Amino acid sequence: RRSNRVVHAVDLRNHGRSPHMPTMTYKEMADDVHQVVEEVCEGVSPIILGHSMGGKVAMEYCLRYDAWLSGLIVVDMAPVTYEAHRDIDLCITTMQGVNVAAAQSAREVAPQMQAVEDPGIRAFLMSNLVPCENGNGM
Repeated sequence: RRSNRVVHAVDLRNHGRSPHMPTMTYKEMADDVHQVVEEVCEGVSPIILGHSMGGKVAMEYCLRYDAWLSGLIVVDMAPVTYEAHRDIDLCITTMQGVNVAAAQSAREVAPQMQAVEDPGIRAFLMSNLVPCENGNGM
């Protein structure tokens, strides 16, 4: 069954085509979402849907802006604090050592990420790589 709802897919900061910022807290991302809601919802109370980290952002949005919402859908995330991944230090060290300035594609970066053995985690870490607009690196 179709509804008359308009859907807006939003890339959170530091994801996709959204601005890349030096900080990325759930509060900041919820405020970013609220800015979008104010701009595009035209007085209609939205249903916010968030998946994974977006689910955490959606929950934060609900806590901060509950009067604006008509509904909340959270997928693949619980309202709890998660323990850091056991290999987070290795992931960070590996990412810091990647020469993205010389790469033209994620495929060129992949060999530099081999220290992260889990292919799923490695793919996740590389999922935010996009070519620079000027064509010089990632």
